[in-house]
Amino acid sequence: MQKVVIVGGGTAGYISALSVAFNGRDKDIQVEVWEDSSVKPLMVGQATIVHLPSFLWAALGVNWYSNELNASPKTGILYEGWGKKQPDFFSSFALNAVGLHLCPWDFRELVRKSGFVIFKDQPVEDISTVDADWIFDCRGMPKDMKGYQDLVSPVNSAILGKPKKCFDDRLWGKAVATPDGWTFEIPTPEDSRSYPYSVGYLYNDTITPENQAKFNFTDLFDVDISSTIKFPSYFKKEPIEGNVFSNGMRLSFIEPLESTSLETYLVWSNMCCDVMWKGLPVSTANYVFGRMMKEIEEYILWHYAFGSKYDTPFWQHASSLMPANSELNSMGEEFNIMKDKWNGDLGKVWMDVATDTDHKEFGLWSFWNIQMWHSAMV
Repeated sequence: MQKVVIVGGGTAGYISALSVAFNGRDKDIQVEVWEDSSVKPLMVGQATIVHLPSFLWAALGVNWYSNELNASPKTGILYEGWGKKQPDFFSSFALNAVGLHLCPWDFRELVRKSGFVIFKDQPVEDISTVDADWIFDCRGMPKDMKGYQDLVSPVNSAILGKPKKCFDDRLWGKAVATPDGWTFEIPTPEDSRSYPYSVGYLYNDTITPENQAKFNFTDLFDVDISSTIKFPSYFKKEPIEGNVFSNGMRLSFIEPLESTSLETYLVWSNMCCDVMWKGLPVSTANYVFGRMMKEIEEYILWHYAFGSKYDTPFWQHASSLMPANSELNSMGEEFNIMKDKWNGDLGKVWMDVATDTDHKEFGLWSFWNIQMWHSAMV
């Protein structure tokens, strides 16, 4: 029997455990999660794109009828105030796929009830003391950033808030441009153990002082401030070392504009299973992961490149960060070629995009998503 231990019980740890249990369902394995019960999940809603709900359906049969996760569906993201072309833009997922708005506590309980994983209250300081065939290190953000590569991001801080009144029922998240950056609105259910309708004000503390950001947050949004966070953006250059796979914030983190973190941790967990059981070379896995993170970085910077309705120091800085030779620019031009092909009939253009399997992906996004953003901004 192979023993796989996941060290760390955050959302990434539980994603790793479920991924290993599902991918190894035809193997003789024992999956354990070792967690520190004194460490509590951050009380804020989390959002995904389309990979995680598809995986939960395959692994656990989770569906919207029973909704054992107590999640709300996410059909896309409503961008307000981004770019110069229109006041708002709805970025939907391809072919009516959906993501999730969820509470980390509810996700934790769902995995615990699955019966696929053994759970132990066992904090770990030194990963080398863990006796297992394979280990997933999900102990959170590293204290020492040696061996990590910085990612470029216009924002490095967040102020979390609880709205004084609930929004209307929504099936989408919101990303609202502000003078200092942007604000997310995540409509988690009213009975969620995280805050219903989580709100977060993203900004850069080298441009906007924290006190000013707090004032602007409460001035623009009807919220009570709950906490503040400062964060770097980074990824691990070699996330597989011996029999240890890094995951979660031990692996990478980048700002939440496109809800990429949980999806990244799931994609990486599945890739690690290919290393364990399908012969995927470690060097290949490390390379593919690094390339994916750079494409995620570039796709997020592309959002800022078109500016917003604000002409402020933050937006002047943020709009200058996009690489001039980005592949996304050429993919955007391909959309114009397709428009000419169909004489400007956007219905036929989108059908062409949705059905043409030759169009490649970029990071975690399909050609469909890239063209939707390009058409809205350009």
